[in-house]
Amino acid sequence: MTVSERSRAVRLLKWAALTVIAVELLLVATRVLDLGDAVIIAIGLEALCGVLALSLAVTARVMYRRLRQAGVGRWDAFLQAASGVLPRPMVTLLRHELGGLVSMILLLRRRKDVPAGATVIRYGAAHKAFLLVMIVLTPVEIVLVELLVPWAWLRIGLLVLAAFGLEWLFGFFSGVHTRPHYVDAHRLVLRTGHLAAVSVDVSSIRAVRREIHDKYKGLVSVKDDVVAVPGMSGTALTVTLEPGTPVRVQGRGTVHAREVRFDADDLDAAIRSIRERAGSLDGR
Repeated sequence: MTVSERSRAVRLLKWAALTVIAVELLLVATRVLDLGDAVIIAIGLEALCGVLALSLAVTARVMYRRLRQAGVGRWDAFLQAASGVLPRPMVTLLRHELGGLVSMILLLRRRKDVPAGATVIRYGAAHKAFLLVMIVLTPVEIVLVELLVPWAWLRIGLLVLAAFGLEWLFGFFSGVHTRPHYVDAHRLVLRTGHLAAVSVDVSSIRAVRREIHDKYKGLVSVKDDVVAVPGMSGTALTVTLEPGTPVRVQGRGTVHAREVRFDADDLDAAIRSIRERAGSLDGR
């Protein structure tokens, strides 16, 4: 059984277990089924789900180790391994919530998720300015809600939403600050905080140049053999690759591309850093 088949089997069994338990409760309530028999059936279903879930966990661990051996970072390897065994919505939730928490911890410890010896390429100045404004405004919104909303139940609901939003904003700010782009002797890694990451082997880079593109939507764009990690105003740098170069995209696996596009705070410094690591380029 493949990983996807096992994952589907776990989901089907979970739904089947919930359905069977609901039917059992009805049968027990109407005294058609004995309570002891109902408990035994429920335990059996959960045990089967547990065995399959354990199998998926072992598979994910093997995938994680292989990715780490291939030089993939801990966070990216974790997400790729999770993507192989978990439904996409659950992986997205992990990326947002767990990623934000880890980023906040890194920020408080004044650390960055960058390997030793790598050259940092900063990005996201506009992102961080916008996020700081939103973070400052959130407490003001909370005060206004307390003063203007007369219903306690609505105030509590809005307060919970505001707290959740504040946590997400600070997590994203922390991610952009602690997870910069970087280039080392092996790969160029481009990121949008903990939400997106793209990596390509430095040996595949043929040129790097200024080139503005501003029609992208989303965190990562993969289209026409071009992988883009846009900033708030699109991309300003283009890295030319060998045709058909494998590019690892967080959450999507490996795609093949001829160009990678991204944004940076200091374009000249980014170009110099990539050229130094990639060796002899054509100077464009």
